[in-house]
Amino acid sequence: MRSSGEVIVNLLEKLHININATDLICDEAFCQIIKQICGNMNPESVLRSWELLLIVSSFSPCTVQLAPALLAWMYEASEKKKEKNRRLSVSLPGMKKEEQVVLCAMMERDESEKQRDREA
Repeated sequence: MRSSGEVIVNLLEKLHININATDLICDEAFCQIIKQICGNMNPESVLRSWELLLIVSSFSPCTVQLAPALLAWMYEASEKKKEKNRRLSVSLPGMKKEEQVVLCAMMERDESEKQRDREA
C-alpha cells in the first residue's frame, strides 16, 4: 500500500500532464477552480480550491487570452477579503463569540446573494 505522500505526488503528476495537454484544457482547469471558489459556502472547500489554484498556477500558466480576466478576478477577490476583514475588525471586539459567528455567516450569505444577483 502506498503512503498518502506517494498518492499525492502521483495525483499531481497526472494533473500536470493532463493540464499541460493543451492550452484550452489548462484554461478550463483555471475556470473550474474559480467556479468552485465562487459562491461556495463551505470554508474548507474554498480553502482547498485556493490551494489547488496555487498548485495549478505554479506549473501551468494560463493563456494570454485568459490572463487579464483571471488577474482581475483575483484582484477583486482579494479586495472583497480586505473589506470583509475591515468590517469584522470594526464590529467584532465587543461582541460575544456566538455573535461573531452569526455575523460572519450573515456576511458570507449576503456576499453570495449579491454575487448571484450580479450573475443573473
